[in-house]
Amino acid sequence: MLLTRRIYVDSRHASGDSKNFLFSLPEQVQLPRDTVCYIENVNFPHSFFSCDETNQNLYLIENSAGWHGRMIPIPISSYDAITLRAAVELALNQAVDAPGRTGKVVTGTYSVIYDATKNRYGITLTGGGTFRYMSAAIMNTYDGASDYSAANGIKAHPLASCDDLLGLTRLSASSQGTSLTTGHIDVRNYHNLYLHSSTLTGYHSIGPMGVRSVLARIPVHTEYGQLISKQHAALIHDYVDCGALSLRTLQFSLRDGNNREVDLRGGNISCTLLFAQAPIV
Repeated sequence: MLLTRRIYVDSRHASGDSKNFLFSLPEQVQLPRDTVCYIENVNFPHSFFSCDETNQNLYLIENSAGWHGRMIPIPISSYDAITLRAAVELALNQAVDAPGRTGKVVTGTYSVIYDATKNRYGITLTGGGTFRYMSAAIMNTYDGASDYSAANGIKAHPLASCDDLLGLTRLSASSQGTSLTTGHIDVRNYHNLYLHSSTLTGYHSIGPMGVRSVLARIPVHTEYGQLISKQHAALIHDYVDCGALSLRTLQFSLRDGNNREVDLRGGNISCTLLFAQAPIV
């Protein structure tokens, strides 16, 4: 017999932070062997940025009487296609990429033009010099890594490349030139997020990167500053097996499709767990 039917979880009253926290219960909760858990709802603010520590670096090799590898950080912030264009153009033309790291060495000037019809950028260098865009796919090849290192580039680990922002994830080859047309500009850092719990899943699910602790997939369907909310789909089989467990502390984490914890930057996450007998169908 289930004595506790629902648990209302709020990371404000947990140890840790919203990306990985432990929620303690006031008493031991015993779940019979045939118990399942429905994730009734999940709520948290859209407080993460378009560009953060995971996707802020733009990599180039410039040539102006010598090769120069650049790792260009785009300022961490929330962008739309217009404001991102200005940030990329400013970053490309800066004289210093980071303390102690030289920025632009070509004599020419970069311009970034937004094509609203096709939602893409045209990046052009005029006035002298050439450049080569180094996507993560290129950097992770032998020639890409060697060419970039030979140009005295500082290869970060992880790369934290902005390829997704610029629609260049699948760019596997590039050459020196004076222009580059990006792919589809996508200022959504995350398309889907995943609520994980090593306590409840019993490792019966398989998520991105092969992880087996996913409780729920949460589409990111709102803009920065709004609330992200997921309700249960009312499907009878949309549950998590959790029979024969004894609960006192519940572990949760919020991660992206690359299994990286997502920082809500002071925001909090809440969810409702409904326990019931496994349906007989």
